[in-house]
Amino acid sequence: MGRYDNENFLSDLQAVIVSNLDAKISALNTEKGDSVLSSFDSNAIFIQEIYGTVANYDPFVLIYIEDMPLDSAIGGAHITGLKLNVLICFCQNNDSDRYKRIFRYQRAIYEVIEEKYNNIFRGVKVKLSNLTPVALASENAQIFDAVGVGLEITMN
Repeated sequence: MGRYDNENFLSDLQAVIVSNLDAKISALNTEKGDSVLSSFDSNAIFIQEIYGTVANYDPFVLIYIEDMPLDSAIGGAHITGLKLNVLICFCQNNDSDRYKRIFRYQRAIYEVIEEKYNNIFRGVKVKLSNLTPVALASENAQIFDAVGVGLEITMN
């Protein structure tokens, strides 16, 4: 097998989200005793693009590359960096539960990545941070709330 690189990392991250996010959403609904969060469809994950099909999903996950710092070589080690943002985007409903969805989806994606990265990202340093919620517009002018996490990855 070749060197574990950014492409492998992104593929593994996508698999972790697809495999674990819906169960985490269900667990949060159970913990809170309601069904404020909608379930996650495993087809509703997009990397580096938003296009018309996102309107078919609520919520959906968007992963995009923020930065790819230059590779460097220190001694015999080759170090690669990557900054990603992982957002859960959901239809903006101006109701009394909107803030709950913002906080809970943020918690869900953070916990899924936090709980799993040690298992799949061996030898890779991952730093997680929460992102400020934002509004996104789709091509058909649909407005979504978007919350998520930033990942700073360093690989040898």
